[in-house]
Amino acid sequence: TYLELRDGLVFGSGYYLLDSQVQAATYGQVLEYNNKGRDAAFAALNTISGEPVSTYVFVADPVTGTVQAQNVNPDLIGMSDWDVISSTLQVDDILNEIGRGTGIWASYTHTNPVTGGEEGKRTWLIMHDGLVFGSGYYSSD
Repeated sequence: TYLELRDGLVFGSGYYLLDSQVQAATYGQVLEYNNKGRDAAFAALNTISGEPVSTYVFVADPVTGTVQAQNVNPDLIGMSDWDVISSTLQVDDILNEIGRGTGIWASYTHTNPVTGGEEGKRTWLIMHDGLVFGSGYYSSD
């Protein structure tokens, strides 16, 4: 955010770079899914990098919340993550919103894989082909 005082008035401008990056990552994964097919896209997504990352894409079953694919921790694949996300928003509210073809932001506390600490996380969620695709970022603020 940029602020400037002129003639007794404060003028400001800002943008949310992280928001646009995680939205782009999420939609990019949907494109991979469409281009490569489910199995190939999930296999590529499930490749874990050598270094932990704090921004990653995941895919979950909308009914159970079971993680189908993600690239940060292989132990999470097959586990339900809805309890974490639904700590601030009801699952039905999330699914109703993303089921209409729009996305939704969810903010909650989760373990940051880079720091190992509990931090605030902001996650963008969309529905595609009956699956929930999401990506988010951590903030210690």
